[in-house]
Amino acid sequence: MIDSLKKTLYAGLGATMVTAEKLESVLQELVDKGKLSAEDARKAVDRVSEESKAEYNEARKSFQDSIDEVLAKAPLVRKKDLEPILKRLDAIEQRLEEQQASGDKG
Repeated sequence: MIDSLKKTLYAGLGATMVTAEKLESVLQELVDKGKLSAEDARKAVDRVSEESKAEYNEARKSFQDSIDEVLAKAPLVRKKDLEPILKRLDAIEQRLEEQQASGDKG
């Protein structure tokens, strides 16, 4: 499932790149023919670029949410979930060592 999500995301990004290149080419032709000002062409490229970034970020978040959902259902322990437990275990071990050390002195 993860591989198919990655492939879909990469395909979308590839299509976006091709579309951006085609858009720039078409806009440049319009500028060359005098049908569009260079300023308007730049604004159009900037607008499309911003929209593409927003779509990319949305797709990335959706992809991450899907991964998190899959991992939440999987019989695995994530590092971020395990770290607090390891910290507590370290603290317990340290207290036991301290107790043993103070018991050995007495």
